[in-house]
Amino acid sequence: MGCEKMRFRSSVPAALLSGMAAVLVGCMYDVPMDVEPVEQRPALDIPVDADLAPIEFTKISVKIPRGTVIGGYRFVSIVCPRPAIWIYWEAGRITARDIEFADTFYEELTNANYDVVGDPTRLFEQEKELARALYAVAGQITDIQMNICDQYGVSQKGEAAVTVDWKVYSKLERKIVYEMTTKGYFKTDQATPGGDIILIQNAFGKAAANLAADSGFFGLLKQEAGPETATFQGMDIARVALFEGPITNNMNDVRRAAVTIEFGEGVHGSGFFITGDGLLLTNFHVVGEADKVRVVLSNGIALVGRVLRVHKLRDVALVKIDMEGAHPLPIRTRPADVGEEVYAVGTPLSDKLRASLTKGIVSAHRIEKLSELPIIQADVDIQPGNSGGPLVDASGNVVGISVRGYGEMSIGLNFFIPIQDALEKLNLRLGEPGQAS
Repeated sequence: MGCEKMRFRSSVPAALLSGMAAVLVGCMYDVPMDVEPVEQRPALDIPVDADLAPIEFTKISVKIPRGTVIGGYRFVSIVCPRPAIWIYWEAGRITARDIEFADTFYEELTNANYDVVGDPTRLFEQEKELARALYAVAGQITDIQMNICDQYGVSQKGEAAVTVDWKVYSKLERKIVYEMTTKGYFKTDQATPGGDIILIQNAFGKAAANLAADSGFFGLLKQEAGPETATFQGMDIARVALFEGPITNNMNDVRRAAVTIEFGEGVHGSGFFITGDGLLLTNFHVVGEADKVRVVLSNGIALVGRVLRVHKLRDVALVKIDMEGAHPLPIRTRPADVGEEVYAVGTPLSDKLRASLTKGIVSAHRIEKLSELPIIQADVDIQPGNSGGPLVDASGNVVGISVRGYGEMSIGLNFFIPIQDALEKLNLRLGEPGQAS
């Protein structure tokens, strides 16, 4: 019997599979694809404990014109001669988050000591882990060159080079903050089943390693010294004159002082200004270990805030945004009385509900069993998202900070940090009106 006509079947990863087509063009053993080797950049000296902003890999896309020749496919067969073929790109632009690319990116960047979220070995709590990422990284493959030698239709070897355009997106600023292009090259003389997959995947890995070796990329992710967590130097903050009269007279100022603090996708808490130059208070569990957070003002304007100080046990944090003309709330030094009317301000459940106001009374003053710290109990309704917002008196002066409810939803049994204790733990001192240091 004569030789049957061979059909090419690619086993390249799913993100590329639909775009590759092979066309018989006759023997090309002497005319291989001209694949250009790529220099591998030396790895940066990044300590294992380096303080780098967490990143995640979001997707890979391919942008190559239809009909572009991306490689040559040759055959070795003991049955009958088989002609070589060109490999064409036939899909135009495609986008995917192929797990093999995501795994390769994770391995290369983690090996370079970057903080990459989305560990592929973790089976649970991936969404919670991904929420840590401050930056998202995406790649677009703009060029592929490859030579593949097929051994008896069973295994493949060869070489491949890819060009990747990288974009880095800041989740805090909500914009692309860095762009660059890297190339990667991989060659193997060891034929293995699925060798064409190995070529593409490893070439992409080399391009990712060159991204990791880029000083500009590293500089973007290198965080400044994190927030203080132990002993703080005293800081004087200007004392704001107390509000008088009913809260309805001061409502605009109270609501303008409240902010929403976002950290990660769909994760938010509340906070409030204590100075006119952008100092604000919130909970530690709202900012976590972050160096920076996204602060959304009551008018919807978003700014980046730097976490200056935290006290984990007291669950308070001091954040600073660069602005003048903030609307600070007055801080009342006299503790709230049991039975006193109080109001909670914050962003419950949804960021669309920012600067919401709820009303109740102080139910009791208690001491937390584990921390042995004072806590205010009140029946003011608060929900997830209220954490870090102010508890104010009947005029709008701060007496506490929302911290948690009893159970998953509010049942009229909620807890608040006394404002004086929060200031003491952060070593913030109320100065005279207009005084700050």
